[in-house]
Amino acid sequence: LGGEIEEILLDPRYAGFIEASFAISDSYERGLLCDLSAYELWCKDVAEKIAGKKIAQLSGIVETDHKPVVLRMALNALLMKSYMNLKKRYNVWHYQNLKACQKKSI
Repeated sequence: LGGEIEEILLDPRYAGFIEASFAISDSYERGLLCDLSAYELWCKDVAEKIAGKKIAQLSGIVETDHKPVVLRMALNALLMKSYMNLKKRYNVWHYQNLKACQKKSI
């Protein structure tokens, strides 16, 4: 997971996204911004570019009240591909174990 994130952040457009996210977060936390709808669309676009496919909705991969909302959205965008890969691997593993258990019970 760490290697995937490092590779993503070495790309200047995603490094710039994170840099801008810190600035947006500061402004939002100070009350200088109140509407994050355009930023939310940007996060979704970044997540789709990283994942290489359309995403219906950003998942709440990072859910904590201890992180600013803007940075949480940015992390969810960056982690989307890793999350999808882990979910896919888990589903394959779960399916294989389910099949093995069914064979044992027959």
